Amino acid sequence: MLGVASRKPFLRKLKWKLSKFGISKTFSYSLIANGTSSREMGLKSYIGLRKFALKLSTAANLREIKGNSSSEASLVEKLIQIDSVEATRLRISNSKTATCTFGVPEHGWNPDTVDKGVSRNLQDGELLLAMEFIRYYWDLCKRGKLSQPGKCGPLPLQTKTCNQVLKGLVDTERGDLLLQLMREMVENGVDADVDTYTCLIDYFGRQDIKKMVEIVNEMNGKGIAPNRRTYNTLIRHLSMLSNLNSAHAIIEKMEEANLKPRGETFRILMESLVSQGRFEEAEQEFQRAVQAGVGATPEVLGGAILIYAYLSPRARMKKVFQALDASETLSRAGQNAIDKYFFALIQTQMVDDILYDLQKATTHGVFPSYTVFQCISNLFQDMTDKKASIAAFHKLHRIFQLKQTKTAK
Repeated sequence: MLGVASRKPFLRKLKWKLSKFGISKTFSYSLIANGTSSREMGLKSYIGLRKFALKLSTAANLREIKGNSSSEASLVEKLIQIDSVEATRLRISNSKTATCTFGVPEHGWNPDTVDKGVSRNLQDGELLLAMEFIRYYWDLCKRGKLSQPGKCGPLPLQTKTCNQVLKGLVDTERGDLLLQLMREMVENGVDADVDTYTCLIDYFGRQDIKKMVEIVNEMNGKGIAPNRRTYNTLIRHLSMLSNLNSAHAIIEKMEEANLKPRGETFRILMESLVSQGRFEEAEQEFQRAVQAGVGATPEVLGGAILIYAYLSPRARMKKVFQALDASETLSRAGQNAIDKYFFALIQTQMVDDILYDLQKATTHGVFPSYTVFQCISNLFQDMTDKKASIAAFHKLHRIFQLKQTKTAK
């Protein structure tokens, strides 16, 4: 491995070569600094640098560039790509106006291509970039870049395109950006629909219940009928406020609107009550789901596991797990139900049941979270029978390897 002193001439030459390909000075200095201070870099050739670049690209969630993997051109292209992506992210996070520029889509700028671009960015986990993509289209419209002779001008975006981003902003609790996007939707002629209002209800339900009620009244005043997701969102927030009577009233309104409650509606109620320690009431909701004919759905059965993990006897929890296994719907019970089930088994130190049910779960492609695996490992470590402990560890290790393989895929 080259020492710091012997690497400096090489790194100066490398910096000059990078600058020829348009790499920013800031990025070059950062790269050189890493090279002169980190033994991990250990550069003897450009191949060593390329390996380091691959690590950077993995961290930036970039796809591999096709072509000759050993060529300098491929390496520098990758470095430029990393630099560009990071600079774009920085501009988005530090700005309130559209500052990014995007290439013209294959079929030109229109509502359909913007919708596809937003969906693609959201699939890649780039929520802010998806929002910026919408705003860039609006900016082009305002500057007249999309006007064509003899035509009435660019078409407004579809509401569903903006709703995708609104939902992401609610889930990540970016209320400032959500309200900003709502204002820009009004300014650019995008009408709000039931899904738009549902996003607002979900956001204000977490922040200001009075404002949530105002949003519901505004939606009703415009003649927009709630859908199933709207009702479920209201039920979730009302039940979390311990307002169970109001939540039941919402269910009655659903039925009046010919929207029969499904398993997910009762699951919301059950989860809310369990989180408040109201286990008997949660069990009553389970019985209500059975009476409504949706008690055998995986969503409701997953909720039942959450309840019976706290209530004795635990045999009822086992029966629910077996029912999910027999109906091959364990994968739809929810990760929190799976984790809670195995936590309950850990508390009772039922080693044989843990291993048996872990193997059952793997046949459905279901695994506990890493935290649960750690707790199971600790339980096996404390076993007095060391031979049985080692055997249990081997079985647990094989199951854990299956989980890692599935996660990698």
